[in-house]
Amino acid sequence: MVVISIPKTFELCGRKWKVKYVTPKTALKYSDSAEEAHGFCDDPTSTIYLIKGDSEEYTIITFWHELAHGMLYSMGYREHDEAEVDRLGQLLHQFDKSRKGVITLD
Repeated sequence: MVVISIPKTFELCGRKWKVKYVTPKTALKYSDSAEEAHGFCDDPTSTIYLIKGDSEEYTIITFWHELAHGMLYSMGYREHDEAEVDRLGQLLHQFDKSRKGVITLD
């Protein structure tokens, strides 16, 4: 079993966000568009919902996409271009997958 490195909580601009991994049926309680989505970012409740059923890799990619939405909401942007959000999410995912080692600041 692979452990997916997705946080349960995190902060953006001092606001605590939650990440919930839910079934498609449960997701419909929170969003009308959840039926077609793999995840969604709910700004009013500061929650990212990831919908069960996708591969681990796709779930991680979805998390980065939804995090990009959360970052844009945190910066005050209410309207999001999905293509731009997708590119930002892909860049965040690539960063996370490719980072190696740590540096020590003296």
